[in-house]
Amino acid sequence: MISLHVAAKPLDEAKPWTFWYWMYGAVSKQGIHADLQGMHDVGLGGCYLMPIRGVNERPEYGGKAQQLSATYWDMIDYAFQQADSLGLQMGIHISDGFALAGGPWIKPEESMQHVVWTDSIVSVSKTGRHSAQRSLILSRPSGYYEDIACYAIPINYVSLTGKPKITLSENVVRNEKGIYRADNPCWIQYEYDKPTTVRNITIVTSGTNIQGERICVLASNDGKNFHKVKQLTQPRQGWQSYLFDKVNYSLPTTTAKYFRFAWTPDGSEGGSEDLDAAKWKPNLKLKDIILSSEPLLSNYLIKSGALWGIGEKNTSADFSKNLCTEKNKIVQIKLHGDTVISKLPHGSWRIIRMGHASTGMTNATAGGGKGLECDKFSPSAVNKQVDNWFALHKKRPHGDVVKFLHVDSWECGSQNWGYHFAEEFKARRGYDLIPYLPVMAGIAIESAEKSEQVLYDIRLTINDLINEKFFKTVAERAKAFGVKLSSESVAPTMVSDGMDHYKYVDLPMGEFWLNSPTHDKPTDMLDAIHGGYLYGKNIIQAEGLTEVRGVWDETPAMVKPLIDRNFALGINRLFLHVNAHNPWLDRRPGMTLDGIGFFFQRDNTWYKEASDFVDYITRCQRLLQEGKPVIDIPVYNGTEMPRRALTANEIMDKPQLKPLFRKEYVEREILRRANVGQPMEESPVGVSHAKNILRADDFTNPLQGYKYFTTNKPVNDFTIPAKDADLPDGVDFAHRHSSDRDIYFLTNQSGKDLKFAASFRVRGKKALLYDAVTDKTYLAGDFCEKDGRSFVSLSLAKDASLFVIFTNDIKGYSRKEQLTYSEPLNAQKWQVVFRDNKECVETDTLFDWSKYDNTKIKYYSGHAVYTTTFKFKHGKQNKVMLNLGEVKDIATVYVNGINCGTAWTAPYEVDITEAVKKGTNALRIVVVNTWANALLGDDINLPPFRGIWTNAKYRRKSQTPISAGLLGKITLNY
Repeated sequence: MISLHVAAKPLDEAKPWTFWYWMYGAVSKQGIHADLQGMHDVGLGGCYLMPIRGVNERPEYGGKAQQLSATYWDMIDYAFQQADSLGLQMGIHISDGFALAGGPWIKPEESMQHVVWTDSIVSVSKTGRHSAQRSLILSRPSGYYEDIACYAIPINYVSLTGKPKITLSENVVRNEKGIYRADNPCWIQYEYDKPTTVRNITIVTSGTNIQGERICVLASNDGKNFHKVKQLTQPRQGWQSYLFDKVNYSLPTTTAKYFRFAWTPDGSEGGSEDLDAAKWKPNLKLKDIILSSEPLLSNYLIKSGALWGIGEKNTSADFSKNLCTEKNKIVQIKLHGDTVISKLPHGSWRIIRMGHASTGMTNATAGGGKGLECDKFSPSAVNKQVDNWFALHKKRPHGDVVKFLHVDSWECGSQNWGYHFAEEFKARRGYDLIPYLPVMAGIAIESAEKSEQVLYDIRLTINDLINEKFFKTVAERAKAFGVKLSSESVAPTMVSDGMDHYKYVDLPMGEFWLNSPTHDKPTDMLDAIHGGYLYGKNIIQAEGLTEVRGVWDETPAMVKPLIDRNFALGINRLFLHVNAHNPWLDRRPGMTLDGIGFFFQRDNTWYKEASDFVDYITRCQRLLQEGKPVIDIPVYNGTEMPRRALTANEIMDKPQLKPLFRKEYVEREILRRANVGQPMEESPVGVSHAKNILRADDFTNPLQGYKYFTTNKPVNDFTIPAKDADLPDGVDFAHRHSSDRDIYFLTNQSGKDLKFAASFRVRGKKALLYDAVTDKTYLAGDFCEKDGRSFVSLSLAKDASLFVIFTNDIKGYSRKEQLTYSEPLNAQKWQVVFRDNKECVETDTLFDWSKYDNTKIKYYSGHAVYTTTFKFKHGKQNKVMLNLGEVKDIATVYVNGINCGTAWTAPYEVDITEAVKKGTNALRIVVVNTWANALLGDDINLPPFRGIWTNAKYRRKSQTPISAGLLGKITLNY
């Protein structure tokens, strides 16, 4: 069969790329050449180069190429020259490291800012008919700080005095560090000397534990009969919420002598991307509980944009008018240095000095270019950042090889102040923020609703500025440099609409993980995909296969279904994470990102064989970049800020869409949400987490043949059309439409072989079937058109994928030839030579290396050459396939000295038609397994050969070697 002709995209657009990390300044020219040559040889289009951490962090690696040093630039120049000579393109990050945009050139006043304050309580007494003039020295935060305004706010409450007596139930302890801990239901009790009035509670958290944020507050006057005051509900929060250790809640005004804080794990969520800390075992862990008589708005730190999250809203029903401060009673007073001199009416006043300071966040994964994060609201600071990092790289000799400016992992938290923030707020929201600024400290002004509106407007302004000042500026600079801008998601760390910034980005990028359910990011992927759809971006990228604890047992066959699922989701350019630069030629498998990632690098055992795997990805991406995606259902993500794309479980509750979900999906989601008993499970790499965590793979083709996308624009009239693809449960799809054909990508995610009749919303065209693994195209065998739909009978093996292409250009294609005969390979003896240690075995039967008595073979990792002869008694056949049966893990087949191809995934067979002959044939099979066994052997002082070294901390939990080699049942099919 001839290969499918595709002319929609140049080849380079379709090739996968990789992240190329230079670790700890340990860089060598010989390693650079070997790395780039390897990328070229396996078929990658290029790499995004990011140096990670500095030479002083791990001096044992002998790094000399500290970022921005002369040695570093020498290595950069060589890398650019080598990439240029090999036809590889490159991208450079916006800063040193991969998170996010800072450097030593950023001054504190140019860095990310947040609102801070100090306050004092004063009493003003009458002196005759007038109040006395008061002079007060106010404290100021240490370090860089600038005032915004100072306020005197009348106080109409009595502050709590005295420390309560603390009593603990039997299931809770307080350790030597003062942290309360419990595994089972418990309570903590405060007893005051007399009835005390409280209106607010603050939970001081410990680490990423959120269980203290969901306690039930009870009150009593006798210590025996308690009534419920409030059940606390944890706010939705991103994974960097640990940067703030306080969460507050307004309480109904309650006067009591006893306050009890009851906790139970029952009702805990299973965990999701917007409640990351719920993924871990629901144990109580908190530092402190602070009660206050002061009326404060719930979750004001979150609502003010200091961190990403969504907290409960206060209303007049639970935050009455008398607890709010009238705006005209707030006195704005002038500061003279650190002193305020003011004549206030008599009474009690809270003097609050509000200003802004640097958040202190840095590009934490950097080395010599590490420094404060630039102010994302200041075009001048953003330009300074670009000038001092990306521009320096782009202007180097051979800098033309740099085609992309990349913004990677947003790990610098949020900011709620910055360059001209008050002016920008007024221009966008139409009123002056300064009179209302105390709401950012939790003080309600005028009413609960008005205060919530001001806080909401602050968050809207943050979103506007992150897009218009940061991303727009970076996009303009990229355009001026003649490069394209790519970016990962802003959420869930920076307050924003998680899709909005993609309007400025040429190449949206998401992120998905391998064997790491606690770190996978389904919403991150949807932000990029749906944001790309929303703003008309044809290529949607993904950092893929990132693994929290790589254990060196990963293979292309293992990751293919995961890649396919994300192809069906909507990506069409994959970045393999990660290719860590190995400066040494005599240490294997070499350097890694401290054990993180899918080690797609030159010293992985099967890397040279990965070209077929890369070719598969390229072929898929070439078709998935053609035309435009077909998506039927727009779903509005609402008005809340922050907001993100909606995952399938979130749209399940919409009345119009719920009937489209399979019954079992709905039932499974109900059980997941209930999380009864809070069951736990252990991931493949030994991490314990909630079993009911939100998983992307639980929603394979959830709408049963429809595709949806999230929009941040209201959806008015909407009619659900006819089903796009009618497929069985477990088969997902993507649909692209061009001027002359419809392209459907199908992936079997069911875990079993399937035969089924599929129907598609296409008419007036013929059907071709394209197998991207073999690069072969056939006419659909059983095809018909009925009632405006096209019906095709299909067979999809477990983990298999297939393109169904509807076109009228079918000249030269025929149906797939059906093989009718099968016979066992009649080889008599095998010789197996292990390349790296020269061990040799002659055997009548194939065997599992991991079960062999010789430890040099038992713990072997790498290539072994199998040779034998076999007889083929037939003459020339139309097609002869050699099926290798069970292969651990990749095999390249040579028949009579002719390379017949590499089998890297099921069904592990190669076409030997052109090489086989009647009579005796010479067969050579080169088999390669993973590094897992050799690393295990090295750990227990049984290395199969010398030179084994890696800095990867985490390896397999099991001490049993993994099956390896050809495991038998090889057949000839013709």
